[in-house]
Amino acid sequence: MKLSSEIAYRTIDFVYSETGCKALVCDLNGVIIASVDKDRIGNVHSISCRILQEGLEELTASREDEEQSGGMVRLGVHMPIIVGSEVVGTYGIGGEPSAVRSIARISIGLIRDDLEKDHIRRQMLEQDQRFQRLFASMTEGVALHEVVVDETGKAVNYRILEVNDGYERNVGLKKETVCAKLADEAYGTPEPPFLEQFAAVGLTGIADSLEVFFEPLNKHFAISIVPWGQQRFATIFFDVSERKRLQQELQRHASQMEAMVEDRTQQLFAANEELTAMNEEMSAMNEELKAMNETLEDANRALAIEVERRQKKEQEVLQREQQFQAVTSLVKQSAGGIRELLETILHEAIMLVGAPGGYIGLLDESGKHSVICHTVGASQVLLMSNQSTEEGLLGEVCRSRKIHCVADYRRYPRRIIEKTMIENLTTVIKMPLIINEKVKGVLVANWQDEVHPVSAEELEIFQQFGNLASIAMERVRASEEIARQNLLRQKLAESTGALVNELDMDKVLQIILRQATAFMNMPNGFIAFFEPDGQHATFKCGLGIYENQVGKTLFFGNRGIFAEILLTGKLVAIEDYACWPQRLDYSFHENLSSTIQAPLHVGGKTIGSIGFAAYGEKVAIDKEMLAILEQFATVAAIAVKNALAHQHTHYQAYHDVLTGLPNRAHLNKRLEAEMDRARNGEAAGAVLFIDLDDLKVVNDHFGHTSGDGVIIAASQDIVRALGQGAFVARVGGDEFVVILSGEDDLRKISEAANRLVGGIRREFEVGGQTIQMTSSVGVTLYPADGDEVEEILKNADVAMYAAKACGKNCWRFYEPEMTKDAYHKMVLTNSLRRALENDELCLHFQPLIALGSKKIIGFEALLRWYSKQHGVVPPCFFIPLAEQSGIILSLGEWVVGEACRFARALSEMGRSEVFVAVNVSPRQLAAADFVEIVRRSIREAAIEPGQIEIEITENVLIESLESSKKSLMALSSLGVRLSLDDFGTGYSSLTYLRNLPVKTLKVDKSFIDRILADRVQEGFIRSIIDMAHVLSLHVVAEGVETEAQLVKLEQIGCDIVQGYVFSQPVPREEAIGLSCEPHKLSIRRSRDAGATGF
Repeated sequence: MKLSSEIAYRTIDFVYSETGCKALVCDLNGVIIASVDKDRIGNVHSISCRILQEGLEELTASREDEEQSGGMVRLGVHMPIIVGSEVVGTYGIGGEPSAVRSIARISIGLIRDDLEKDHIRRQMLEQDQRFQRLFASMTEGVALHEVVVDETGKAVNYRILEVNDGYERNVGLKKETVCAKLADEAYGTPEPPFLEQFAAVGLTGIADSLEVFFEPLNKHFAISIVPWGQQRFATIFFDVSERKRLQQELQRHASQMEAMVEDRTQQLFAANEELTAMNEEMSAMNEELKAMNETLEDANRALAIEVERRQKKEQEVLQREQQFQAVTSLVKQSAGGIRELLETILHEAIMLVGAPGGYIGLLDESGKHSVICHTVGASQVLLMSNQSTEEGLLGEVCRSRKIHCVADYRRYPRRIIEKTMIENLTTVIKMPLIINEKVKGVLVANWQDEVHPVSAEELEIFQQFGNLASIAMERVRASEEIARQNLLRQKLAESTGALVNELDMDKVLQIILRQATAFMNMPNGFIAFFEPDGQHATFKCGLGIYENQVGKTLFFGNRGIFAEILLTGKLVAIEDYACWPQRLDYSFHENLSSTIQAPLHVGGKTIGSIGFAAYGEKVAIDKEMLAILEQFATVAAIAVKNALAHQHTHYQAYHDVLTGLPNRAHLNKRLEAEMDRARNGEAAGAVLFIDLDDLKVVNDHFGHTSGDGVIIAASQDIVRALGQGAFVARVGGDEFVVILSGEDDLRKISEAANRLVGGIRREFEVGGQTIQMTSSVGVTLYPADGDEVEEILKNADVAMYAAKACGKNCWRFYEPEMTKDAYHKMVLTNSLRRALENDELCLHFQPLIALGSKKIIGFEALLRWYSKQHGVVPPCFFIPLAEQSGIILSLGEWVVGEACRFARALSEMGRSEVFVAVNVSPRQLAAADFVEIVRRSIREAAIEPGQIEIEITENVLIESLESSKKSLMALSSLGVRLSLDDFGTGYSSLTYLRNLPVKTLKVDKSFIDRILADRVQEGFIRSIIDMAHVLSLHVVAEGVETEAQLVKLEQIGCDIVQGYVFSQPVPREEAIGLSCEPHKLSIRRSRDAGATGF
């Protein structure tokens, strides 16, 4: 098969539209024939050449290959395209190899399917051409018509669709003058000739014939009319004008003879009356009469010869008519199944030669035996019997691939005597049925008792019909195969569609197994996952006999099908399980006859298998079915991978990454349920708000890594002090919340608080030094201190700050008078309202560095407040106040304007490619005029929209995805860049990435902090980067503080970094100076103490 660019583009365009991955296809010379990047067409691809020359199954291109080749070779995976056992080209796809490998395999499967379908279409076209040649070679005139009806369904005319060369010879009209014309126009008659008879055949499907003189052509015709499709018919014209002329001549001679006899009789009467007188004259007349008798005898003999010749001619015409009817029946039957077609072939074949019996045999896969599948007459004794294709007459036919006719089989020298034979078999015609240059069957006509003479013409007709039968068999077989494959593909597509939007693991497994058992047509099936030790497997889902095994774990060691799948990573199909040497005899394997198991590959590992089993009778395993199953297993593995990722993401959404404790979202959900029960009088309890005292000092002096160690140890102390019955959540950097559900005894609550404070109060080893850590705890009671989540947490927070005010390392119950802090917040809020008027606000800018070039590509704008009354107010303090009071809208508008003016300054310094990123709050994004504010600020600063990037957080999207989506789409249409900030701290749903026009993901600092100490954390960040690159997104790592973190991020493919390792946030003028430095930004070996940014 030859791989065309049209077929290649069909797949790579589909892959690019669905995944955004760029792909290319090369021919057998390694030349690129199809690529998403059109400028690469015609180039020789080096990796493709290596695969073709060395016979490799896969070759990956690394980033180093990409750089060395100058972009000619790009990061990705390349594989050969194999159809059957033939390599027809190579396929390559760009992206991280582990992420795009499964896409490459599915894409090659799509290309292989298209090639096979194209091959079948070409074969069918060749068969149609062979049929057209047979149609054109017939000596009789043949025309194909369709009936033309009016609105009532009455036939009013017919159209000539096609005629053969014999039509021109018999009718005398040129093909181009009649085709596609109505009958009255083609023949030049007022009415369509023979409309009534022709239309009746086309509308009823009942054949007819007539013999008529057609005046416009001055010819006599014998016409056979046969149906040909709905409202269609075919006509076979025989020019019988000569036969009519001879008949008329014969009638004329007969009339003359009668006149002569009448005349002579009258003369005899006259002579008799004058007999006596005319004796001498009578003798002369007798001589004359004798001469006339001789002439009459000569005329009679000539007439008999002519009649015999005409009868032979009529017999030939009848035989041709029978042949055409047989061909017509064969063509009509080709639309049915193979069984009906074989019956039609046999009956029509023996009819053509007038044989009383016959049969059709089909060769098995080995080609060494023929199975008799259809019989007629005495051949019925052979039905379903096997005949050797290597001996006797059948062997000679199969070897020579030619038709054979044996006049008397009883005297045939290579005759085979078998138990099942036709008695007194005499004349035999055997013809091979050849399909795709191979003998696939044999067509036989036979006679009994007496030898039947077979003429050369009959033998030729039989052979022509057999050749046409072979074509019809191949067309039916190809149609049935296409229909079967399409059905399987349809079921596979339906299964894939059912899996696309489902992420719940149990539901995913049920869908996979239910769909697979349906198209495998095997009711017993299971899905099992392998345990980490590689010697046990646990049944996760089961149907039929395996339903009772769900949840059970089996040991298989190094034997059995599970061990085979783990060892090879390939599908295992066993038709006879009892004879399989590595079988394991579990209790549920009793009467197990046949089984198929396919591996489930996730992340380059075999995590389990999907299996099907038959009990009792063995099942023949179809190779095409196995190929479909392998494709389905690939789709199923992707669905399982997505479900596993969903489980992990869901866990991340509701658990703190650092400690593994429930996070704020989880706490809110749990506390809301408690408050509902409390409002209904069904629950009471206590909420404890915990803050680790002076953790900021640890972070500032020893670094956040050391601080994280203290947080983890403290979380363990809290759980240990309160026991497993308490709900413990981490809600902030050094803050925890505990729910004591059902506990309303103040004495027991006090004891729990004492255990908590005492459990945390201990010495910690940090940076080679011993430090004393303590905590402050606020305690509220519900519903006594509130029955709303926000209220109860606020009061607990107030109580916690009261404990800190009492010297820390203690706990306090909430009291209403603790609300004095609210006054302070009110004063600060009023000062914030005047901050813009008093010129107390400014922006600092922290650079974003491209890892590849180590150059600045952007800045993040960070708001600072230097209050004349309160001093430096941290953003973490005044931003929440701005949100709560609504001041955030005016602040946000000012920040956007300042950021645009900073971008304008960069442009004037020749750095218009450097963008400025601005964080926006949920209230800003929800504002009706937010998009217009951004548009106006860009216009007034006279900059390009792409110089501004708007950063949104996942939490913003969780709160208001639909309301945010409209604004984000409008900003994207404007040309503004969009990024998703703090990715991983929220729900981390792929929905955001698929439905929103974000181009950048920013990974939160909390993930980066543990990238060196936690392999799971490293793997999670790597998966985020791989996923982003598959979706053509850039990744920014926030809070990068050390050179070791920088090296690790570069190794796992991160694009951009931001953090103290390069620069802290700096004022406007200093930022402009940094952007204009000609060299790469250098790494800061250490950062100033107390330089933490907000």
